[in-house]
Amino acid sequence: MKELEHYIAELPEPRRPRGEALHRLVTQLYPSVTVSMKYKMPTYHLGVHYLAWASQKHYLSLYTCSSQRIAGFVSRHPHARAGVGCLRFKDKDEFPMPDIKKVIKNALAPTAALLRREAEAISMARASGRRARK
Repeated sequence: MKELEHYIAELPEPRRPRGEALHRLVTQLYPSVTVSMKYKMPTYHLGVHYLAWASQKHYLSLYTCSSQRIAGFVSRHPHARAGVGCLRFKDKDEFPMPDIKKVIKNALAPTAALLRREAEAISMARASGRRARK
């Protein structure tokens, strides 16, 4: 995929080796993954699950769009910059590939237990939203 190769080649240091490592790890773990440049960032689809990453102005972001899928990483790295299902790594930050590997697995092949926790979190959020509107 030329667009992805160009995207990675244009990354500044140290994001280029990080981007290369992410791409290599995802495709090694899941050889049947579909790779695209959806939203102009590397995006990996496996069935209904996906993972994406992007080089931002001052950091690299890893997107899973589920706080449950990054919860283990955040608990092991309490100072990590995280949003709802998103991790942000500044160039000077640690980039712990063994723990990032777990995030990749959670994003693309979540366990039944993880999917149950997500469903419970969604259900609770909806219920609290209904109470707030009353």
